[in-house]
Amino acid sequence: MFIQLLIEITAIIFTVIGVIQLIKLGKVNKKISTFRTKETAKLTENKIKSNKYILKFRWRVLLLDQLSTLQNFVC
Repeated sequence: MFIQLLIEITAIIFTVIGVIQLIKLGKVNKKISTFRTKETAKLTENKIKSNKYILKFRWRVLLLDQLSTLQNFVC
């Protein structure tokens, strides 16, 4: 009887410890997920900024090329 009670108490303790570890693991996974989301957003934001600068540069080159062509056509 005593041994069976001891086994049940031990099982309950290990179950509680397992649940606590799962809760902690869930919190850690949530932090990791949040961090990854933020980093992805930063990378996306940086990529958008980079693409804007590239687009502006290409637009200027295209505009200068068109002006050069127009100048040659007029002259």
